[in-house]
Amino acid sequence: MTSPRDLSRDIHDPTVSVSTLLRKAKELPEMKERKDLLTWIEKELNGYPRTEKTPGYRKMRGIVKAWNPFRGWVPVLFKDSEVEQTISTRGTSQSIPEMEELLKSESDTYEMPFPMSAVDKILAEGEPRTKMSLFIPRTALVNILNTVRNSLQDWLMTLNLGFAQSAESSVSVEKSATRKPDRESGTVYHIGNIETLQGNLGENNGNAGGIIKPTEGFWSKFFWYVIVALLVVIAGNVLSVLVLNMLNIPQ
Repeated sequence: MTSPRDLSRDIHDPTVSVSTLLRKAKELPEMKERKDLLTWIEKELNGYPRTEKTPGYRKMRGIVKAWNPFRGWVPVLFKDSEVEQTISTRGTSQSIPEMEELLKSESDTYEMPFPMSAVDKILAEGEPRTKMSLFIPRTALVNILNTVRNSLQDWLMTLNLGFAQSAESSVSVEKSATRKPDRESGTVYHIGNIETLQGNLGENNGNAGGIIKPTEGFWSKFFWYVIVALLVVIAGNVLSVLVLNMLNIPQ
């Protein structure tokens, strides 16, 4: 059975994953008296319910972009800083194991798509309807994992001091070290004032957020579009030849 000393050693070993640390923490005899911490560990391992507000350390700041079929993903231009702050900050309900799997892709940014119901509320009247996503830097996911790792260590330290803290106080909420990315050029979408945003944006910013996935670049999508188009052309030509041969029409 795992002991606090063993867990503390593993926490300081960067090769031991955070999900492994959480599973080992569940085995500690001390956990029998800490139902609050056990509940927190279960949520980190299995993901937070979609209807439940996620901890503050799971909020991530990114860049909102809209899909332009000719130029790929382009940044959205905000007319109001409060609107930008609201929409570009989202929480995530995904489990720690899922985040670790995402980081294996070694992508620099990760995409959190907005539901179309939210897009309709975000875009100003008259703007073309298109896909929109929040692009999160890799460091945002790393920061969440590091916060959970540090929180486990903080809790172990309270055992040595002979007292316990609540799950809320034992889970340290760190400020994100992610630097706000510079605004890119070529913005073509605009967002109105905050008064135009009414109600929940679907996967809202403080509660359980959208699904994170590795970013697929414009040229990657363009490549597959070209391949599909070529296959369609080839299939059309082959079908035309077959039809002509069946009708005995000279080509």
